[in-house]
Amino acid sequence: MNTQNKTLLISFQLIFSFSLFSQNLVWTGSANDGAFFNESNWKNTATNTAPIVGTIDPGVVINANLLIDNATAVVGGTTGILSDILMGTASLTIRKSTLKMAVDKGINLGSTSNILTIDSAVVTADFLKNANVTLAGDSKMYLYNADPFDAATNINITSNDAWIFVANLNAATALTSHIPRIRLNGNVLIDLTNARISQYYYGCAIAAYGSAQSPLRVFDTPNLSGTFADITVQTIKSGSAIPASLNNKIASFKLKKGYMATFAVNDDGTGMSKVYIASESDLVVNALPSALSGKVSFIRVLPWIWANKKGFGKQNADADFYSKLNTNGLWFYDWGMGRNATINFDYAPMSWGKTSIDTPTKRNTLINKARITHVLSFNEADDCTGQSGQYGQLCVEDTAALWHKHAMKTGLRIVSPSCRENEELDWLKIVNNKMIPEGTRMDVIGMHWYDWGGYSSGAAADATSIFNRFKSRVTACYNYYKMPIWITEFNANKNRSRAVQDAFLLLALPWLESTPYVERYAYFQPDGGNGSFLDSNGNLTTTGNIYLNQVSRPSVPENFVNGYVNNLQSRMNEITSLNNVVSDIKRLQYKYNPANKQLVINTVSTDSVNLYNMHGVCLKQIKPSVHTELSDLPTGIYFLALQGIMPEKIYVY
Repeated sequence: MNTQNKTLLISFQLIFSFSLFSQNLVWTGSANDGAFFNESNWKNTATNTAPIVGTIDPGVVINANLLIDNATAVVGGTTGILSDILMGTASLTIRKSTLKMAVDKGINLGSTSNILTIDSAVVTADFLKNANVTLAGDSKMYLYNADPFDAATNINITSNDAWIFVANLNAATALTSHIPRIRLNGNVLIDLTNARISQYYYGCAIAAYGSAQSPLRVFDTPNLSGTFADITVQTIKSGSAIPASLNNKIASFKLKKGYMATFAVNDDGTGMSKVYIASESDLVVNALPSALSGKVSFIRVLPWIWANKKGFGKQNADADFYSKLNTNGLWFYDWGMGRNATINFDYAPMSWGKTSIDTPTKRNTLINKARITHVLSFNEADDCTGQSGQYGQLCVEDTAALWHKHAMKTGLRIVSPSCRENEELDWLKIVNNKMIPEGTRMDVIGMHWYDWGGYSSGAAADATSIFNRFKSRVTACYNYYKMPIWITEFNANKNRSRAVQDAFLLLALPWLESTPYVERYAYFQPDGGNGSFLDSNGNLTTTGNIYLNQVSRPSVPENFVNGYVNNLQSRMNEITSLNNVVSDIKRLQYKYNPANKQLVINTVSTDSVNLYNMHGVCLKQIKPSVHTELSDLPTGIYFLALQGIMPEKIYVY
């Protein structure tokens, strides 16, 4: 090649390289396939045309600034982007869009001089590398690797509404390993001072936080209009202390993600009330139910804690309690209020007896605890000769219903009194019927079960038979209350062998994890050693290993948030997400078989019953007494509605 041709070739290469390195590409999605590595989905802002083939290829460094702004569909589609994004000498901006990486795929910025900007967007990836990240606006970043970002990566959170959710790195480890490389407006994160470093199932969640933060905005008119006030976190606001003179005036609200809010009509937290949860998305309620609208005199906003189903009760000595950390239980309780939640473990204190929280001083001990969202009510108050029921006539149903009201004054989500086996459908049913007219709230039904009925009657003692009795009882409890359930004590009976306990758990644990209305459970180690977690040398037994190895699911998964009802639902005149007004408290009766996903509705009416999803869309019209298959519906919460009858929630799974 002669000198002139060489000069022309070099000149062309330089011009091409300069053009490529200086390109600014904007996502158009024109190909309608969500494919990140398809140049037809991008536009060169200089030429207003798609970039040349090879500009954005899998496994090849990208040297063009990329902007994804207001994308109407998920970038990456359902499966996610199938190759790592590799940036060379350019930056990536994702604004008001959703970008999803496939499993095990991440984003490598190539150099910390390149900026990854996530602004009011959702980004899901396995990891980040060599990134200088700005997390702004109403953003969510989900990272799934146990090492979610490398030592070269730094993240600056610039908004109170931006969150980082790390799925497989627990908060205690993250505090020293990764969080030092995260800043809030350039400042070091200090847990519970300027930031929340929270349990997020097996991982952690990170966001801005402070006592002056206001995650809740309330309005005096439906549809988030009229006079409004911002409600700060933790502190109870009641009566005239509710800002903007909105006492007895609130009609609608917006609650930011990562928080829960309790509304009650009496300024001490009693009376008609409801807990709302904004888990990983903001919650907008355009119209409070008629029982609350214009009547709210008590509000408490708390940080939501993302706990899994599996937990345990502290038994015996502290050493025994700490050994249970080895079983990967992600929440715990201790039949009292003397402990505290940790950054990794949700704590549910218990108001064990009649006088546990009967004074403001006692309640303040509970109210002032950090990271608390729930309180368990009385322990076996149905027993007049033992446990809490033997004191102060607490086993008398009227007494229990009256003194349970003290739990409402904390503004926490409340678990019902947990009864001895079978009393949840006898004694507790009577108590509940006394609570409802008084507006006394329970959000969750607590249960104990030890198969005493099967043991004392000589029923079949094989693990399958024991499990079937357990499942039948839990199902019956749900079918009556239609509320989530915590099983806070259970085993196959202390008189049975470890082999039976183990076989029972191998059947029970997967069922508990897969059953949507079972919100939490805690195995109780039998007295006498059969079924204990530890042997005499302090090593995990077969039972302990079974509990350890059971992977646990979210207790309140995102698709079930606010699909739950409390015991006052029949008086709320509401159906979640549908805005129907119901004046009759008659209830639909139905049977749902999850094995074949068949539903049968029993009603005296011959009219079809409408099946709605959570968005208020009618999916089916179901004839009474006809077996209707629901296998075409995804797992989730649905509603059955018939004119003049209280709508019913149904879990399809």
